[in-house]
Amino acid sequence: MNDGQVIRVVQFREGPWLVAQCLEVDIAAQGKTEDDLLYQLNRLLVGRILASEKLGVDPFATLPPAPQRYWDMYSEAPAQPAKILV
Repeated sequence: MNDGQVIRVVQFREGPWLVAQCLEVDIAAQGKTEDDLLYQLNRLLVGRILASEKLGVDPFATLPPAPQRYWDMYSEAPAQPAKILV
């Protein structure tokens, strides 16, 4: 049984876009609203998981962690962003 994997996410604004950058794996999404941002991030993660299940491989094994600057943003954030269980 797979209990899931915790993926921490840092959210920030880049121009008119909200960006969500995963830390444990280098996956990012963007949206104009928080709802759109969460939808896009969920779409990316679920799509990767479903495709990997079909192939019988770990969905995140080949992805490196996010670049250090995002880890720094996360650790310097006043409130820790939500964790997503996938």
